[in-house]
Amino acid sequence: MNYEERLKHTLKLAEARFGRRVDNDRIPSITFHPGPAQVFFVSQSRVAVRLSLACQFDYLLGCYQLAHETIHLLSPVDGGRVTALEEGLATLFSHDYLRENIDIDWSPPTDRRYAQAMLLAERFLGPRPDAILRLREQEPVISSITADLIHQAYPEVPMSLCLPLGSPFCTLHNA
Repeated sequence: MNYEERLKHTLKLAEARFGRRVDNDRIPSITFHPGPAQVFFVSQSRVAVRLSLACQFDYLLGCYQLAHETIHLLSPVDGGRVTALEEGLATLFSHDYLRENIDIDWSPPTDRRYAQAMLLAERFLGPRPDAILRLREQEPVISSITADLIHQAYPEVPMSLCLPLGSPFCTLHNA
């Protein structure tokens, strides 16, 4: 399976699990670059995916990165606005995708921020796997889902979990 076909597959699974893309008119293009994987705005209304150069030769790494970036394609925002919830979902989804579709248990993230975000997402979604679908009915942009919205929809979730989920990803510490 090439990356374009893989992206169609990851999008189908991500939309079933977390809700439809905000702008689902076209399948974004995929390119490679020397930096980290990312979703970026080609124009004001069009996004694309960049995978790291290593993915040209390491297809499993490419599948992991592509699955991660797939979550950012559901409701793209500028990188500085991404919340811990969105990064946690992306990291969790990429691990689940490889385990469930390629039969590979991927190593935990070495960057502590991603590991922390994934743990927060797991703690939140564990007892309520459809929570993101429900929350996106009220707020379609994942990174615009606030701690207050989470707590309003799920009052049993303590604010000690809601607050970090709704916070900017960049505020998590890599210590």
